[in-house]
Amino acid sequence: MKRYFIGLFLMVYAIGLNAQDYKFKAGKDGNCEIIDTISINVSESDCYRIIKEWLYTISCVSLSFSNEVKDKSLSFNNIFYTEKRYNSFSGTYTNNLEINCDMKIENGKLIYHLYDMSLIKAYSGYGADTHKLPVAERIFKIDRAKNEILRLNADKSLSKAERRDALEEQEEILKDVEVLAKCYDVLMARIDNLKKMVQWVNSEEAETEDVPEF
Repeated sequence: MKRYFIGLFLMVYAIGLNAQDYKFKAGKDGNCEIIDTISINVSESDCYRIIKEWLYTISCVSLSFSNEVKDKSLSFNNIFYTEKRYNSFSGTYTNNLEINCDMKIENGKLIYHLYDMSLIKAYSGYGADTHKLPVAERIFKIDRAKNEILRLNADKSLSKAERRDALEEQEEILKDVEVLAKCYDVLMARIDNLKKMVQWVNSEEAETEDVPEF
């Protein structure tokens, strides 16, 4: 009976996740990207300077630039912390988000394009392990796990032990829903900070929201 309720809970849980709680969206081509435009109240040169300042204030693992046209555009790769947990018995668990971004400044607007985003899970303690997977692929795995949970609960040919083990495996995959949602929230909080900075005539007066620092 206990196993039945666990299975039922996971089935309902999977159905509830159909609203894309992970917040990122994968397009029809299988890629995950975010494109948006921000109106700016500063000059193009000030906007360019503010972007650089914004990037250098982000607590990150790495930051590298690929293309830059002063006061006009820049492209960069950034890996930054989104969550860090420490357990005195097992070690440190870190979730990082890697993004590639193109930014263009023109006609009083800042246009940004985020693409090739990946979630990087790292562990250090009794050993070390790092696992990187594109966000779009994680979304695919989550959607597949939700469907698999429904199938497992409808499969009468499975023994209780087989169903239990299979459901636990899919439940582990569904944990990435919360991880991706956290990554998205941190990413958009940082974008919102940039938006506030470039929309103030005097950027030093801008009040930015706090984002997690690790």
